[in-house]
Amino acid sequence: MKKLSKPIIIAIIVAIIAIAGIGTGVAVKNNKLGGLKEEAYRVISVYNMEGQTEVIRENESMEPYVDMHLLSKDILKTYVDSFMQIKMDEDKYLHVEPESVLSFEADGDAADSKTTIHLESGAVVNSIHNKLSNDSEYNVDTPNSTMAVRGTTFRVYYYKDKDGVIHTIVQTFSGTVEVKLVLPDGTVTDEVIKVEAGKEASIKMDGDKVELEYSDHDIDYSALDLETLEFLDICMKAGEDIVISETELENLIELKSQVFTVRFMNDSSVFGSQEVRYGKKASKPKLMPAESGKWDFNFDTEIYEDMDIKWVK
Repeated sequence: MKKLSKPIIIAIIVAIIAIAGIGTGVAVKNNKLGGLKEEAYRVISVYNMEGQTEVIRENESMEPYVDMHLLSKDILKTYVDSFMQIKMDEDKYLHVEPESVLSFEADGDAADSKTTIHLESGAVVNSIHNKLSNDSEYNVDTPNSTMAVRGTTFRVYYYKDKDGVIHTIVQTFSGTVEVKLVLPDGTVTDEVIKVEAGKEASIKMDGDKVELEYSDHDIDYSALDLETLEFLDICMKAGEDIVISETELENLIELKSQVFTVRFMNDSSVFGSQEVRYGKKASKPKLMPAESGKWDFNFDTEIYEDMDIKWVK
């Protein structure tokens, strides 16, 4: 699926937000005959994607497409070097990062909505452009924590380290995120941990023990991937008060947009080449230049410059 250009996406989102600001008032209105409130239906759809992505609905796998309408309880999957972007109710946006799995529940109507994102692996950036109504809720759940917001932009990253310890990282880009710990038996603790804009928190689950590691570390924006930085840039241009300067964000985007050439050399001959983006990894060629030998390179290495990889016998 072809990725939409960034300027087009920015224009679309800014227009949607402007329309939503007008449309919310007319989507729910009184019936003059009976005085009844008409329902403002929730609209949830895919608006951008790249690479291999998947939607699973009632155990059936489907290939998503732009403007595809999603249903509550759909499962979204992204694979290596891929992402998916979703809009809800015209003012809530999700950026699903590579190698992520999540499902969502969407109840209520557009005016009084209840949304829960269940993150099973990977990372998702959530951006709620208009403050929720008093009767609305927006939560993100992982196995060891639950996050509640009223109107903010934040990222949740859930992963298991090499020792089997489970971590949830919460990064708040604007507003405030309220976090509660979830015990292995599903019990939600009473204590509320507030993660303010520009800060990140880490919740660790080691066996039966769940604890807050920290809640006030500064966000390292340079560690975010290119598409996440571009999504934050879109949010900023749409009026979100992201806690990073526009210049710094654009410099990071320019840096991570660099592409390097990796050449595979057999003696003095070029066997093949790859274009590799800043900080990504080269892929081992499927073909070999000879029956014996190997590439003199660790393919877990991130690429930050043009380089040659040699075949050694």
